[in-house]
Amino acid sequence: MSMSIINKNEGPKILFEAMGNRVFFNDGEIMVDVSKRQRDYPVLIDICMDRDRNLVIGAAAGLYYVAQLMVPEAQYIYPELVMPIQEDENSGGGMQMDGEQPEKKPFRMDDVTMMLWSLENLEVIQEENSNEL
Repeated sequence: MSMSIINKNEGPKILFEAMGNRVFFNDGEIMVDVSKRQRDYPVLIDICMDRDRNLVIGAAAGLYYVAQLMVPEAQYIYPELVMPIQEDENSGGGMQMDGEQPEKKPFRMDDVTMMLWSLENLEVIQEENSNEL
């Protein structure tokens, strides 16, 4: 299985190829190593076109959306709780962990979703940019 694809509208889409954790757009014009963008919160990676039809990463640098990668937050495996903590006036009781830190689960490209926009009727990112054309 690989990442999920959502077509935002009808028409031809940007060429892309997913290889491992990397996505290559437009025959290698831009490459994104998706696993390196994963954080402890969901991340959106905008792939856009500028006024000269060059691909750029980020909506601030682009004029039109062509793709967006939705990277889910990192998942962790937490160590087992080993001993109950005695409740006293300074603690509320609870459980004590075995001293290990949570372990990050391996990145899975299957959990990534990519949205694609048509290249025919390019959707303008910001209204004020449309006046500059």
